[in-house]
Amino acid sequence: MQNIILACRAFGLGTLITTNHIRCEDEVKAVLGLPADVSTYALMPIGFPEGKFGPLARKPVAEVAYANRWGVAWPG
Repeated sequence: MQNIILACRAFGLGTLITTNHIRCEDEVKAVLGLPADVSTYALMPIGFPEGKFGPLARKPVAEVAYANRWGVAWPG
């Protein structure tokens, strides 16, 4: 699933992994035409996002990851 998310991003598509459909799984199965003996665990809606879909702002790795113990900055 992670590779699908990355590929979507490369093509300008938005996606996410969701399990919200499980609350109404019977209806989802009916819409998708899934047999009764098939279970779903996660769905990935994929589409073109509305509005701005630009570059991501990320913090340096040393600010969000630690090496060997908490608080020891990742070498970089």
